Amino acid sequence: MRELLAAIEAAVALAAPGSVISLEHLPRALREKSTAPAGARSYQDALKAARLAAIDGALQAAGGNRTRAARALGISRQSLLYEMKKLRIGAPRAGR
Repeated sequence: MRELLAAIEAAVALAAPGSVISLEHLPRALREKSTAPAGARSYQDALKAARLAAIDGALQAAGGNRTRAARALGISRQSLLYEMKKLRIGAPRAGR
């Protein structure tokens, strides 16, 4: 965060008074990172994918036991059930 703030302050100092700050005013390291990669998703899509992966991984590691999966994720069993319903993750069945 400090690095970004310093870069913005430097860009303001480099830009002509009253002009718009553009990429040319930012340090090269930030300019190279400024473009979104091809196929970039929205924040909500990325967050959903991360939640799905975390819950699915925890359920697999716990052998489908939702109580153990919730404990591994550091959330309550009820929170896990809520997230599973929200993300439409089916309950794993024994013997699968």
